[in-house]
Amino acid sequence: MTPDNIFKLVFFLILFTVFIIAFYNAIKNYKKFTCPKCGHKQNKSKEANIDKYKYIDHGRKTISGSLDKRFNTTFTTNKVIHYQVECEACGHSYEYTYDKMQEIIDNDPVIKQLDQELADINKSYEPKLRAMKKRDPAMFKKMQKLGLIDKDFK
Repeated sequence: MTPDNIFKLVFFLILFTVFIIAFYNAIKNYKKFTCPKCGHKQNKSKEANIDKYKYIDHGRKTISGSLDKRFNTTFTTNKVIHYQVECEACGHSYEYTYDKMQEIIDNDPVIKQLDQELADINKSYEPKLRAMKKRDPAMFKKMQKLGLIDKDFK
């Protein structure tokens, strides 16, 4: 090897090492907690607890509760992580929950479209509900008590 090739090799090794260190620092300093009181972003927290839920993706269970081997049953495990966070800026304590399954649901475009359609349907019933509130207030209060109508509906 010539001195030029050795110099190039050392240069690329140093460059690669600097890149890895920068990438590690970027991941380490990723700010995932935002204080609801002051808006300060930080990544320091304490894990309060972790709940794991197991869902059947495909397949069945038998009546006795064991897996039915005829259906190639597969599972998905969902982790729900609860963090206890104390803000470094203002000292406010709050709890943050990360749910991987909920994140997938929130980012699904089909579910977003269905939510929008449902909101449009609900909006179309507002005049009927207002008329019912005037016509039959007892029934309206009963439906609010059952949760069919929102408590702060005006």
